[in-house]
Amino acid sequence: MNEVSRTGHGKDRMLSINDLPGGVGVYELGDEIIAIYLSRGLSKLLAYTPKEFHNYNELDLLDSVHEKERKRIKAVFQKLKRSHKELDVVFRLERKEDRFIRLLGRYSRHHGQFPVYCLVASDVSEAHQNALALERQNTRLQFAFSHSTLEMWEYHLEDDRLVPLSRTILGGHAPLEISNPAAFLLEEGYIHPDFSVTLNHDFTQLQAGNEPDSILFVRSAAGSFRWLRLSYAFLSDGEQERRRAIGIFQDVHDEIAMRQQVLGEDKAFFGGFNLDSGKAVLADNRVWKMMDGCDDFYTMYDSVMQKAIPKDYLAVFQEIDSSEKLKHFVEAGKKELAIEAKMMHPLHREDGYRWVRFHFNVSIANNITIGYIAIKDIEKSKVQEQALEKQAHSDSLTGVYNRSSLEELVTRYLIDGGNSAFFLIDIDRFKMINDTFGHDLGDRVLKRMASLMRMVFPQGTIIGRLGGDEFVAFIPHMTEAVKSAGDEFCHRIAEDRTLGILFTCSLGCCISPEDGTTFSELYQHADLALYHSKNHGRNQCTHYVPEMGMHKTLCWTNHEWMLDNFPDTVCLIDLQNYDLLFLNKTGK
Repeated sequence: MNEVSRTGHGKDRMLSINDLPGGVGVYELGDEIIAIYLSRGLSKLLAYTPKEFHNYNELDLLDSVHEKERKRIKAVFQKLKRSHKELDVVFRLERKEDRFIRLLGRYSRHHGQFPVYCLVASDVSEAHQNALALERQNTRLQFAFSHSTLEMWEYHLEDDRLVPLSRTILGGHAPLEISNPAAFLLEEGYIHPDFSVTLNHDFTQLQAGNEPDSILFVRSAAGSFRWLRLSYAFLSDGEQERRRAIGIFQDVHDEIAMRQQVLGEDKAFFGGFNLDSGKAVLADNRVWKMMDGCDDFYTMYDSVMQKAIPKDYLAVFQEIDSSEKLKHFVEAGKKELAIEAKMMHPLHREDGYRWVRFHFNVSIANNITIGYIAIKDIEKSKVQEQALEKQAHSDSLTGVYNRSSLEELVTRYLIDGGNSAFFLIDIDRFKMINDTFGHDLGDRVLKRMASLMRMVFPQGTIIGRLGGDEFVAFIPHMTEAVKSAGDEFCHRIAEDRTLGILFTCSLGCCISPEDGTTFSELYQHADLALYHSKNHGRNQCTHYVPEMGMHKTLCWTNHEWMLDNFPDTVCLIDLQNYDLLFLNKTGK
């Protein structure tokens, strides 16, 4: 390029373009960005050696761009080849990482198939550093004010150091600069020892370039422990990316304390997890131990579902029995689920399966979806509840089902269909036992009767007491062997000497569905068969046949129906042998 002549004040001097601040150059935008002309100023800005300056037509401009920005600058020049627009771009130098160059350019002409650009360069390092500092400050302010607290600190990864950024930290404590923060905070009692693993895990994550988000149990300035949520975000400062992170404290004590209060002292597990990343948010040392070194909640969840829940109870977890189903549950907008089932504690397998209340709840805070899982041990209360429920359904004297529960269960099986056997059982001359030996022995006879029924009739038989000395044995799934169960029971009762007296019983049996499809029908027909056993010598089991109903006159049948539905108790007794011939529904 031509030199420019300028007359100075006092003497003439020649002013070269090489003496201008910054630098200029003419570049051909081909497969490489090659200089056609290069001023000394631009050569100096690009940190070329004297030898390189004399051979600048062999140098690619992109080689001077820092490797982290080269792809971006290359794309800019690729667009210029087609658009011929003006150029304005800033980039960091490869050889001097602390220097930033601004290039302004304008299309000049074409040289063959490639466009030629005139470029003007200037050093903008100081301005760029100021812009980065302003950006960092804005990042800090934006992050701080997006939270509900102004308590914060800055963590320097290189020297493992915390620097306070607010008037107070950790729930009101005076600000202090800390080296080796994890050890210091635990040794000085700022963090509850139950959360030592979480605290160390947070700083390990920071050193690895990750941004942890956790809830810790922190000793406040007042001396009490409070739940604080500590969130981190890295600060971008050019070449020192992810070397500093800002941490902000948010008081979440009321929310977590309320969840803890619901669990009470019998909690088996309580933890919170980021449902997007699967990382732990709230986890004490016991929870980390259960996770057994695993940092992914979903992996642990699948393991628990497979190993800690017995097969009989998997059905109640059907909606969330895998991590994938749990994700779908949350994505569908569902936020809560409570389940009672048996589970095995991963750290106390010797206790076996115990009743627990499993509760899953979703909470959204700071645009992060947290899933809280609480497992409460309810073994003691559940056993008591089952005992009370059994008591409500059981006969207080014998422990078998009472009349209402018996009728309900039998009816449920009859609705499902299938062959079943209905035995109506009555103790022979039971009134005479009471009158002769007393009611105390009579009660013992009733208990022994129930006990022998459990032993003789097959497993799964529904056994109940209707009232007085009248019992029912209902066998839901009848086989050929069941038909002889009544005779076997009579034989067993007659030979029993446990109470020191002899007593026998009579049975009436009918079959469903051929002899009836309702409890009332089966009872009536078994009663007819029982009546036949009594009238033919007692101590036997009689199977119902339709002809048995013909032995009762129509008049007696009508009277029986009316008496059975009479609101007061009605009973008929044979005065010769004191057998109970009839007892209506109210009396029973």
